[in-house]
Amino acid sequence: MKMRKLWALLLAVVMVCGLFAGCQKDGTNPSTAPSTEPNTTSTEPSTEPSEEPLEVTWNNELIIGDTTEPSGDIKAYWANNGADAQVNDFVTSSTLELSNDTAEYVWNDTVVTNHEVVDNEDGSKTVKIQLNPELKWSNGDPITAKDFVRALLLFSTPAVAENGAYGDAGYYNVGYEEFAAGETAVFSGIRLISDTEFWATTDAQWFPDFFEMRYFGFSPEHSGWLPSNYDIADDGEGAYFTKDGVQVIMDGSQLDDIGSTLENWRYNMDAFSGPYMRTAYDTSSMAYTLEINPYFLGNYEGQKPSIAKLIYKGVKQETMMDELRTGSVTFIKQTVDASETNTGLSMYEEGIVNYATYDRNGYGALYFKCNVGPTQFKEARHAVAYLLDRNDFCRAFTGGFGMVVNGPYGSGMWMTKQGAEELDSRLNGYNYSVEAAIAELEAGGWTLNAEGGAYESGLRYKEVTAEQAGTGESQYPGCVTLSDGRILMPLHINWASAENNSVSDLLVTKLANGAGTAEAGMEIEQAVMTFNEMHYEHYNNSEESYYCAFNLATNFSSPAYDQRTSTEKGHPYNVLNIDNDKLHQLAVDMLLVEAGDNDTFLELWLDFQEEWNDYLPALPLYSNTYYDFFTPHLQNYTVNSAYLGASSLLYAYIEGYEAE
Repeated sequence: MKMRKLWALLLAVVMVCGLFAGCQKDGTNPSTAPSTEPNTTSTEPSTEPSEEPLEVTWNNELIIGDTTEPSGDIKAYWANNGADAQVNDFVTSSTLELSNDTAEYVWNDTVVTNHEVVDNEDGSKTVKIQLNPELKWSNGDPITAKDFVRALLLFSTPAVAENGAYGDAGYYNVGYEEFAAGETAVFSGIRLISDTEFWATTDAQWFPDFFEMRYFGFSPEHSGWLPSNYDIADDGEGAYFTKDGVQVIMDGSQLDDIGSTLENWRYNMDAFSGPYMRTAYDTSSMAYTLEINPYFLGNYEGQKPSIAKLIYKGVKQETMMDELRTGSVTFIKQTVDASETNTGLSMYEEGIVNYATYDRNGYGALYFKCNVGPTQFKEARHAVAYLLDRNDFCRAFTGGFGMVVNGPYGSGMWMTKQGAEELDSRLNGYNYSVEAAIAELEAGGWTLNAEGGAYESGLRYKEVTAEQAGTGESQYPGCVTLSDGRILMPLHINWASAENNSVSDLLVTKLANGAGTAEAGMEIEQAVMTFNEMHYEHYNNSEESYYCAFNLATNFSSPAYDQRTSTEKGHPYNVLNIDNDKLHQLAVDMLLVEAGDNDTFLELWLDFQEEWNDYLPALPLYSNTYYDFFTPHLQNYTVNSAYLGASSLLYAYIEGYEAE
């Protein structure tokens, strides 16, 4: 099956990080039950301009703190983290946006002056897009159709794949497979028609699709990605790259020629298409400085930002509320830890802050590598689930602002709310039970001691094949080769966790050091590292990788719930190394539903959740209600959906600096 890239065709918000098509945050968030109240801010000060001139004693800026530390790598082509993805949302425009009222896809009429979707005889669909000729990059360069075509072509080439990028921006489009393999210079499904018009043809295999409109969401990329002697042309058969005016196949051999330019622009780009532009990134403080893009024409409603400067920086969980109190940050995103949320609500009662609250479209979990160590075996994954009292964990972490989920979904999703009863009846809740954990382990062959005899106490072992154990330096630590040639694997789970992380601390207390874990014959060893180091190890699928558990969290960055690549064997987005044909087919089937047929989609979605819940590539811990706490000087900030991300701030302003 072809490879694909969510971010190229969805709004430029991810996955994160890339897991489950969403953007990842560190595991500092538990869950909350779906709210039955409308999502509104709790801001009390009036949003109407004062009749009297305000004596302004603060600046027209917002200092945003995020417990995920920004890395400086804005674009999702190399699996940026959740904080970087938020910044990308501030600095990147798209042909589609999400409505602030409904969080549904709408055409961005500020970018697109006309669009037409053509149903082709072979079942494919071609979208023909006319661009606003007044569009400009933040440096004043015109934004043209070439910039949109460049994004699709460049990040589908073997050249960028050789550089470590995903290389599948045009995954859904006709001709992608041949182009991405370096077999042809021409991308037949991408057409450059004029300076203001381009076409993109989505392959017939992707229709019908419940989230069909997402295939028409494109963002531009500046010419700065490539040396100046590279250009794009189209002779009528499809778009292609030229070098010094000559058609060129962008295979891996071009990397020596373009690599330094590619890397320089990746970290030092100075042209942006969104409402803000990055003017600095401080590597020591891990902080972005964003200022208003003077050439931004507005979002889909023509709305422009009024807050002159945004500082987006990483904050430590243990000190971030103190920073909010003292003003060293003026906006804290998405608190979910009970102590943080309660502190923020107390500060609200004191009149120090205001807040907005909204349900999360994501969940936190202990993620497993399904091909490494004990967690490659389903019975071991089930045993871990039975050895953690997740209801107790969620209560301790969220303080009542969260709910336990049993699959890859969040409390804010319409499927979760409409399918609540079936989720409860069809999914295994893995209620705490040492006896159930031991039964799973015995059924899975964890019945030996280190000498190969019958297990009685201590650490359990299982006889495995050489392939399951790994060979040479890549053999899983602790494996024992007996004199008769048998290989035994210990039930010892190497767990990578981020430093200064309250979820990690709770998992140590309630799971790794839990009496039931030792009683079941399991050991869980924590390795503490920085978040970015853990993020790297999570995506590291080399033979030398031996971490098999990670506590992280996933946000689904758009309404398009698509699990195909995260469950496809061999796909780079399948970072958990899921090997389950039934699960993958269910991921495919639920999308092959006509848009608008919510009942059929929901039933197939529930089937997927049931199979996932049994295979258990991760142990969900919580989904939650997010709380954003911010200075009372921030006015008109509302969030109707967690999908909206940075766009909600376009409508907000700092008191005294109302947009004219």
